[in-house]
Order: sequence, then structure tokens, then C-alpha cells
Amino acid sequence: MRNLLLLLFVTSLYQINAQEYVLIKDYSFENSYGSETKFLSTSLKKDKNGKVKKNEVIIKKGLKLLPQFSIPFNELDNFKKFLEDGLAKFNKWDSLRIENNIVEMNKQISVFDKKVSFAGDDYGVFVQKTDIELNFISWKSGKSVMQLRLYANNGVRSDIMAEYLHYGNRELKNTANNNAFKLFIDELNVENFNKEKEKINSKASLFD
Repeated sequence: MRNLLLLLFVTSLYQINAQEYVLIKDYSFENSYGSETKFLSTSLKKDKNGKVKKNEVIIKKGLKLLPQFSIPFNELDNFKKFLEDGLAKFNKWDSLRIENNIVEMNKQISVFDKKVSFAGDDYGVFVQKTDIELNFISWKSGKSVMQLRLYANNGVRSDIMAEYLHYGNRELKNTANNNAFKLFIDELNVENFNKEKEKINSKASLFD
């Protein structure tokens, strides 16, 4: 039984690592301390022949392999609207919170209307369909953030991806974090990723 579990772990890890991820853009940025803050990145996945066959964008934190989730090309516009609508609601709530002297607050903004494929690692790689949540969080310090959260649990393994996408508070509106998120949203479109896919596949076809 022990050997079987080890074999399953090695096989699942190999399947994830065997995929070659082509980085499209890493939105990580230099923070105010001069060091890099890891943020979201987008990638496409090549098959063994070096071609992108699946029309899906892989989203993860920087160059880290796991956790990650994928958005099909035909859902990119919906996902972009989900983020934009969530940001508008976050800003509205943050203004109301400040006006009413509310300090601590933790509230779900919305849930994406389609479950997505999530790959996590908990002493073994696993893949499961799960929800994407946007949450509003503020602390005693007065800082507030919009959080992207995915959680998966298959009964044996579990993993979580939680990323602060945007900071509230008037004095934090132009932070590097917020600018990175704005750029991420701006470039989240089907045309962009179709062009990148065609570029990759053209190179792979040179010697067909």
C-alpha cells in the first residue's frame, strides 16, 4: 500500500512537471523595499510536441508551479468582468466602511459563475474543480484588500490559493500592487492569448 501511494505521488508530480509551461507574463513587481513581491502570472501549456492544444490560460503566483488554476479562452471575458465588477463593489464597500468608521470587516464579494480546474499540492499533486471567490478584508490597522481565493479538498488532499489583488484606502490607490492588478485585467483578453498561442505553434511547426 505504501509503495502504491508513493507511485501515485510520483506519477501525479511527473504529469504536472512534464507539461511545459510557456510564461506569457509575470505581473510580480518591485515593492517599496526594493525587493520583488510575487503576484499573478499567466502561462500557456505545451504538449509533448511543443504545441499549445488546449485553449486555456494557466494562472498562478509568479513562477511558482503550484497551486494554479486554469480559465478556458471562452470564459476569459466573463472572468475579466467578474474581476472588474468585484473591484467596483470593493471600492464602494471600502468607501462606505470608511465613512461609517467600520474597522474590521470580512465579507464575500462574489463567486465566479463557473467552477475552474485547480491543481494543488499536499504531499501529492491533485486536480479538482472548485470555485473562485473574491473577498473583502479589512483589519484594525485600517488597511483593506480584495482577495482572490480558491480552495480545493478531495477528501485526501487540500490546498489553497489566496492572493491580495487590490488594496483600498485613499492613500494606497496608486501602489505597485494596484497597478499590477490593473495591467493584469487590461491584458486578460482572448485576442492576446490567441496571438501568443499562434506564435508558439508557428515555431513548433517549423520542422514538421
